Amino acid sequence: MKNELSVWRWGACTSYYIKRPWKWFKELWYNIKDAHNRITKGYCAADWMEFDRWFKQVASDMFRDMAMHSHGYPGSEPFDTPEKWSSWLHRMSDQLKKCIDEDEGNEYYQPFIDSLMKNPQTILTREETEEERELRKKYYDRFIEVQKEHKELFEKTMKEIVEHFDCLWG
Repeated sequence: MKNELSVWRWGACTSYYIKRPWKWFKELWYNIKDAHNRITKGYCAADWMEFDRWFKQVASDMFRDMAMHSHGYPGSEPFDTPEKWSSWLHRMSDQLKKCIDEDEGNEYYQPFIDSLMKNPQTILTREETEEERELRKKYYDRFIEVQKEHKELFEKTMKEIVEHFDCLWG
C-alpha cells in the first residue's frame, strides 16, 4: 500500500523517466527539498498546497494509532472505559477518512469515468450524446451533494474533537 503522505512523489511511470532522465532528476530535487522541509519545519510545500487532504489524512491516521496503542485514555465521562475511548478514536478516524475522497458516495462516479474513457482522445472534440450529457449532469449534481455531506460531516467531527480536545493528552 502506497503511503499518501510520503515525500517521495513521482508524477509519472518508470518508462517516462527512462526516456527523460532529466525529468527524474528534477523531481528528485523537489523530493529532496520537500524531505528537508519536513525535517526542518515539519511540513513541505506539497502539504500546504493540499492542506485539507493532508490534515484529514494525518489526523485520521493519528486517531487510529492512538486507539491501537490505548494512548491518552482519560478515564472520565463520557470515556469511562478504555473501550469507549477506543471506539470514539476509531469513529473520529473513520469520519475524517470518509471526508478525504471527494467521490466516495457518488454512485455516478464509475459510470461517468467509464463513459469518458470509452474514447479518451476525442473527449474535448466530439459531440456528447444525450445519454452522456445526462450522466455528466447526474454525476456533477451528486458531486455537489457529496461535497456538502462531507463538509457537514467534517464540521460535526471537528466540533466533537474540539469538545474532547483536552482528553487527547490524557
